[in-house]
Amino acid sequence: MKISLFLSSCMLEFKLPTFVSGNFSFDENDELEGKLINIEAIDGHWELYGTDEVKIILNDQVLERVALESQHFYLLERNQVHYSLFVSDLNFNGVLAYQIPDNTSFSIGNLTNHTIQLKTPFLNNTVYSFSFANRKYSVAKNGNGGGVFITHQMFLDLAVIPN
Repeated sequence: MKISLFLSSCMLEFKLPTFVSGNFSFDENDELEGKLINIEAIDGHWELYGTDEVKIILNDQVLERVALESQHFYLLERNQVHYSLFVSDLNFNGVLAYQIPDNTSFSIGNLTNHTIQLKTPFLNNTVYSFSFANRKYSVAKNGNGGGVFITHQMFLDLAVIPN
């Protein structure tokens, strides 16, 4: 399994072996003794577990542990900071090819009037608008949420990406 950790400035990836065995701990800062991501092999599957410092939050409830499933997001909290994890198969590259015609635009948010609606607390009061015109993609953020990741780089407000 591959674990993607979304930070405010970048995205980090950690990999678990295909043979489910042992314990693993990962963090954005290798110097910290208590790690953010703690995983243990239990009965042939991987489980994410919380610690005194790190909480696992699922559906507004704090869990002690949860089985990791591919193609799922997980929310962690440490020192009142929220961290988002995405778990995928090792061969998942996170890239989907779309053919977008010129002069196209769409929005992503968690309200019904958005082109793409995602139910996640990370999108509260935030809308991301994407457009393609004159052979350039642009991304704009409206609201006070985090940025958007494009090719593993975080863009906070407005980005113009050449084709």
